[in-house]
Amino acid sequence: MKARIATLMMIACLAVGSVHAASNTALEHMLKQSTHEAPPDQAARMHEAIASSPALEAQLNALIASGLLTRFAIGVTPDQVPRRGPFSAWIHESTWAFSDDFIGKHGKQRLFDVVQPDDILPDNLVFALGHMAYEAKTAKELATEEASLQATYKEQAASGNHDATALIKQSVALHINNDATATIQGWNDTVDAAQHENGGKPLTARQSASLMMNLQYRGALIKAMQAPGDGKMQIGNDGRVEMTPANIAAVANALSTSSIFDVQ
Repeated sequence: MKARIATLMMIACLAVGSVHAASNTALEHMLKQSTHEAPPDQAARMHEAIASSPALEAQLNALIASGLLTRFAIGVTPDQVPRRGPFSAWIHESTWAFSDDFIGKHGKQRLFDVVQPDDILPDNLVFALGHMAYEAKTAKELATEEASLQATYKEQAASGNHDATALIKQSVALHINNDATATIQGWNDTVDAAQHENGGKPLTARQSASLMMNLQYRGALIKAMQAPGDGKMQIGNDGRVEMTPANIAAVANALSTSSIFDVQ
């Protein structure tokens, strides 16, 4: 009986491994096709960032499998790949576009002047890619919800009972909540990469704090953690943030009074 269980477990592990290998082959093929014309240093950074976070890698594999990600366009302009908003990294259909200086500005950097020997610096490119991965995953759903709002407004307008201000507020809330969840995913991917760098060991509370203080996109997250009363974002012992309604609301409130990210 024990031998049978061991055999079944081995088969299951091999099956999981083969699925992972197949999905990674698709990701590697997409990266190779997308980065062969990019500057070598930027192509290398893109590969490095994705490989550093198993969570991010899985998210990209899922997007490729569903046809929601087919290409990275590195060093392009809005004339070449249309964009909505003042972004330096943006999504157009299944193409993710990056301005010529975006990748170079999104490496690991120290922003906080307190230094400890076990500090792990955040990879800002991992955050950006994780944020974009969530936006790409939910784009169709978001468009459907936006269309539903518009349809409801038209019905109300036809009956003479409409409120444009309410529609605008609902639309803004829809998008900012989605951005908040994308921000949490970007942060969690950053933590995942840091844990991977930490030899697979969960980060200590101090390492997590240092990671956030050195993150380029830390402003909204810190605001969410410092919100008054029960409106605070809760962060786990390992630095991760659960995607609960309360945490999403805390980050959304913080984003509503923060500068817009350069990432769609």
